[in-house]
Amino acid sequence: MASVANPRGRGIGRGRGFGIPKGKPGETQTADPQKNSSNVKSLDGFDLAKVLNDKLRDETMATPVQKISQYISDSDSSSRIKEVVDHLTQQTIKNSEFAPVAAKVANKLCSDESFGNAFRADLLKSTQEHYKKRQSIREKSLAEWIGIASLICELFNHLRSTDGAPLKPLAGAVHQTMSELLREGQAGGEEEEVDEIDCFYGHFKTAGKLLESVSQVRGNKYGAFLWGDLDKNQ
Repeated sequence: MASVANPRGRGIGRGRGFGIPKGKPGETQTADPQKNSSNVKSLDGFDLAKVLNDKLRDETMATPVQKISQYISDSDSSSRIKEVVDHLTQQTIKNSEFAPVAAKVANKLCSDESFGNAFRADLLKSTQEHYKKRQSIREKSLAEWIGIASLICELFNHLRSTDGAPLKPLAGAVHQTMSELLREGQAGGEEEEVDEIDCFYGHFKTAGKLLESVSQVRGNKYGAFLWGDLDKNQ
């Protein structure tokens, strides 16, 4: 793939966010996305870190998700939704390989009839706050930036609307994120290039295919990305 010119120091592009509607009174608010709450154990003894561990796989996911659903439903759902969202996000930031698990768990929780809509709104709001701060996150830690990028791409891969379609508000953020991974990786040093380029190609086949399907609906808005013209839609 042709190299994309980017003088060092240009920084990451602006992006337009996810298009999440403003919260209504009484809706949950996400805490500071930079605050790590992934190691916090609930006062009632429920240990999210133990339930949502790195060894979780598709075939072992049903029971942990059921436990989390019950945990959210048993008390003040707004505070517990925030707790679960924070944990999924922070664990992915620390370990980008957890992103597919986090997205699959999130998708199952979003389908819960009692709190699913609130969970999805809080999750997208939290992810958007991280997305907005991605440049400062990258400057602080390349690994955390890759974790955020992986989370955004995997949420796009797995979260679905009620009609089974990908969440279109995420498409712009995925396009921008993957463009930045490729551009910054090509402009960076050897270690940065390997990490960011590997992350880009790791998500290109899945997220790229979904972007293509969304672009067909939205007048080819993101088609330039799939054809390698990364200077458009920046």
